[in-house]
Amino acid sequence: MSAHQLRAHCRDQLRHEIGILTTKSGGIADAVATRLTQTNITKLYIAAPDYENAIISVMKRRFPFTKAASDVILPGKYKSDNYVYSLVDQEISQRSDYFIKSGFSMWSAFVAFFRESMSKTTIDIQDLPGYPEAVRKLHLWMK
Repeated sequence: MSAHQLRAHCRDQLRHEIGILTTKSGGIADAVATRLTQTNITKLYIAAPDYENAIISVMKRRFPFTKAASDVILPGKYKSDNYVYSLVDQEISQRSDYFIKSGFSMWSAFVAFFRESMSKTTIDIQDLPGYPEAVRKLHLWMK
C-alpha cells in the first residue's frame, strides 16, 4: 500500500468512526448523565476535540451548567491558539472533583496520570453503564 493509499484509508476509517460517535452521542450522553446523577454532580466541563461536538451539544441541552472549550474566553493573542485551549482544558480537568477519561485519548491518559498522583477520582468512559457497545469497539487513534 502506498503512502497516499494509507492516508486515504486512515482518513476514511476516521470519518467512519467519527460517524459512529456522532450517531451514538445520545447513548454516550445518557451514560455520562447517569453517572452525574448518581454522584450528585450538577456542573460539567467537557474537554473534548471538535469532532465530538454532537456529544457536547447533547450534554449542554440536558445539563444547563455544562461548559466546554468554546465557552472559555482567552485574551486576544491566544484566541486562535489551540495549544493554549488544550492547556486550559488540561488544567480544569486536573483540578476537577471528578474526571471521566476517554480510553481512546493519550491526552486523557496524561490528565488521569496527574489526577492519580493527587488521589482524585478518574474513571474510563467505557466503564460507564449504558455506554454504547458500538463505540466501545472503535479503535480510534491510540487505543
